[in-house]
Amino acid sequence: IYQEKPHAKVLLVAVEEREPTLLSELPKNVTFYQMRHQYFALPVHERIRLLATLVRQLSPRILHVINTEEGFGVVERFGRAVVKDTKIYASLFGPNRFSDNRRTHVLLDNTAMAQHIQRIFTDNKKTAKEFEIWTGLSADFFVAHYQPLSGADKQIATQKGSVAGDTLRVLWAGRMDKEKRADIYNKIAKTAVHKGINMQFDAYGTSVVDETRKDEILISESEFVQYKGPFHGGVRNIPGSYDIFILTSDFEGLPNALIEAASRGMVLIAPDVGGVSEVVTSSSGFLIHDNTDVAQYVEALELLAKDHKLLIRLREGAMRLVAERHTWNSFINQVKQEPGYLGD
Repeated sequence: IYQEKPHAKVLLVAVEEREPTLLSELPKNVTFYQMRHQYFALPVHERIRLLATLVRQLSPRILHVINTEEGFGVVERFGRAVVKDTKIYASLFGPNRFSDNRRTHVLLDNTAMAQHIQRIFTDNKKTAKEFEIWTGLSADFFVAHYQPLSGADKQIATQKGSVAGDTLRVLWAGRMDKEKRADIYNKIAKTAVHKGINMQFDAYGTSVVDETRKDEILISESEFVQYKGPFHGGVRNIPGSYDIFILTSDFEGLPNALIEAASRGMVLIAPDVGGVSEVVTSSSGFLIHDNTDVAQYVEALELLAKDHKLLIRLREGAMRLVAERHTWNSFINQVKQEPGYLGD
């Protein structure tokens, strides 16, 4: 917005009770406000009412709800009033899941709120198509905007891979909560070590919503994985050089972690969930058809350990994909194609 409209005014309101990250990447013009303790002490319906009151008083030209159920609650309960002065857009990145694997999302529960929304953005085409099918809403209502990686070109230019004969370094990084399946990564490392594959397995992350810290404890005590603790600022800020990035999640949208890992020249090994297949291709890595199938992961690792030319080809393909599709200018061009979003 600021690149196209230097005098614009943008207010970013954070409504989750967690420490904000990546604030240094916001333009200096942005006003950032983090909701405080009194807000979180309110019942959820009162939080939604408070946010709706804020929106009505500010009457912004655009309200953009980014992946927050309380924001969708404003649209659901107060959308008719908000749209008198404000156009509503939203971004979502895939549904959540119940314990029995059923999909859940506030938009799936109440598609009537869509009448108040101009467009919904998501970060991959597969998720856009799935929400179209699940909701029965028009295909034109959902638009895929591939996420940009600031400074991607500069980061790609500095990458150096391993040389033939080196011990390959494997990275897993993410929230160590149930759906991210760090336990599968531990099994992969165990199997690979027992098979004599020459690799070092590292893991970064910490539990966020799982109070038992089950997977975090598992990884920190593992004989096969070197646990490096929490990380901040994304995969691209993890120190050291890695050759391979592994994702093991039960479900995803299109994780930024994959894009960041690709920009660092890592070969990608990840399950075919959400929009992952739009980044993990035969040119950038190995797509796993069942995230619980440890043997598929280990087979891919064996191929990479034995074939250094394959490793180089895939790491170059991963970096090329980021350079071609996830640059800042590419993202700007996508946003500019949305009628009315940046103004007349």
